[in-house]
Amino acid sequence: MPLGGEMTGAHSDTIFLSRSACLQIFFLIFFFFTLPALAADSIQTLQKAAESGDAKAQFELGQRYENGNGIEKSIPQALKWYQLAAQQGQVDAQYKFGSALTNGDPDALFLMGEAYRSGKGVTKNLEEAHKWIEQAADKNLAVAQYTLGLMYLSGEGGQKDNASAEKWLRKAAAQGYSPAGETLLQKFNVRVETARKSPPAAEPAASKNNSAKTVAALEPNKLKELLKSAEAGDAKAQLEIAKLYANGLGPDKNRDKAIYWYHKAALQGDVEAQYEFAIALKNDTPEADFLMGEMYLTGDGVEKNLPEAAKFLRQAVSKNHPGAQYLLANMYAKGEGVEPNENKALELLKMSADQGYQQAQEALLEKTAEAGDARAQFDLARKYEEGKGVSKDDVKAFAWYAKAAGRGFAEAQYKVADALAEGKGTGKSMSEAIKWYQQAAKQGHNEAQYKLAMAFMNGEGVKKDYGDALKWLLQLGQKGDPRIYSDLARIYALGMGTASDPGEAAKWYAKAAEQGDSEAQYRLGLLYENGDGIKKDYDLALKWYARAAKDAQTDAQYRLGLLKFLGLGTRQNFTDAKKLWEDAAHNGQALSAFFLGYMYETGTGVTADLGKAKEYYLIAGRKGINLANQAIKDLSR
Repeated sequence: MPLGGEMTGAHSDTIFLSRSACLQIFFLIFFFFTLPALAADSIQTLQKAAESGDAKAQFELGQRYENGNGIEKSIPQALKWYQLAAQQGQVDAQYKFGSALTNGDPDALFLMGEAYRSGKGVTKNLEEAHKWIEQAADKNLAVAQYTLGLMYLSGEGGQKDNASAEKWLRKAAAQGYSPAGETLLQKFNVRVETARKSPPAAEPAASKNNSAKTVAALEPNKLKELLKSAEAGDAKAQLEIAKLYANGLGPDKNRDKAIYWYHKAALQGDVEAQYEFAIALKNDTPEADFLMGEMYLTGDGVEKNLPEAAKFLRQAVSKNHPGAQYLLANMYAKGEGVEPNENKALELLKMSADQGYQQAQEALLEKTAEAGDARAQFDLARKYEEGKGVSKDDVKAFAWYAKAAGRGFAEAQYKVADALAEGKGTGKSMSEAIKWYQQAAKQGHNEAQYKLAMAFMNGEGVKKDYGDALKWLLQLGQKGDPRIYSDLARIYALGMGTASDPGEAAKWYAKAAEQGDSEAQYRLGLLYENGDGIKKDYDLALKWYARAAKDAQTDAQYRLGLLKFLGLGTRQNFTDAKKLWEDAAHNGQALSAFFLGYMYETGTGVTADLGKAKEYYLIAGRKGINLANQAIKDLSR
């Protein structure tokens, strides 16, 4: 019978394709896949460099996996390479991997646990490993559940716990993770019905997907080797990986990833892969349409044809494919293969960005910033400052911060001031910085108010003015900013820019003291001891001196020792006084050394020892205590 000839009978439509369908598939196979295969050199080169330990290559490979740029998009693979680069100090990778950990990504949590478990990149710590892997297991990552089960089984990272081991192995097995099922059978004699079951061993391997099922039965490391071969350009491995994704055997079922790998193998002439990809195209599968559109757009594997690219991308867009929305948006923006249409471009860009497509989000941010949105301008500036998603560029960062600052965005005004103060991305000018600090401070920006207050106190970029410093410090104090309590207390205690007010000074010293400021604790104790601005109270003086002395505040140690030596507000205790003074003198407190000299000279609370007395007097004398110098002369007579 001729190709495509008619056949009668009740089942003819299920056995033969129509003439037109056969011609369509033949055309697709002949036209799309007899062209030269895409060059995989750049990916292979990058992969080799990354595997050899090149941190930059590891980070770039992570980006490619994250964005699906020239390689199948895979967040777990992206995280793996980000982690390796991060362990070598690659800052962008540290940010990427750190963000994934912060967001609770199960693959990142598991990789962190494996790092602690193996000691690769971090100090080996099985307890930490257990913690991270358990977090990943709680998020239903099968390999983490399996690994946690093994750790409980062996007592790795904690105590052996067979009940917990069985629990986690069951969870992994229920997701179809075959090693978990095997371990349950071996260790607990338990069979678990899994979410996906392999065919019985006696069943003949007859279908064309049986090769994939055979691969799925291999150990996880064998699957990794297969994926590695596929990524390196092995067409046979690409086909097998595609089948795994198509059937949900080994990795999770993912039709888009299956189509991607069928496409890769098809470009290298694999007939079965060509057939599968042709079927995906025939069925208007969005991922297949997207890949064809991308090929025509870039000229990779086919002759570049922008109208054809637009046609396939529109088909993918109709099925809400974010990558296609992004590429078609660019085509409308540039008028490539379509009539230029800025509104349509923006609409598609928003659709893609709303689905979390990173390139679209970045492009949309830039467009919004260029349109004058202050928030977008600030966010774009921060990306340039931090090098997130773009090359780090302090000059561009400053330019966008300046645009947002000009629109009254307080945080941007503060950033502009900081940049001017440091000369970061612009010329250094403290006087100009002050102007922007003032703009941000007027809008209630805490950091701007603080830096402005410090500038007025120290006369940096502006004439020293304690009155203005006090104004901004009081605003921060009213908002409960603990950094400025001691500054306010000192201003009131010394009468800087205002009348001296010991009572107000005591109030702010008390706030600082409660926050653990040892200098403020000492000053507050001194006010209570002398009754300066507040009622004299030895009990409170002793309390605050003792708190400060614990933090090795030497003046507090001296005053507390003196009260104990004299018996003021407490029972006289020469032993405690001596210990406090020794600690203080050891750290250079001169008066403590003088009184120790006195104790040893007079035998007060200690056995008299003129040699030791002279040693302590010498220490005090060198620190400028004239009475100590006189005492040395008296001892020398």
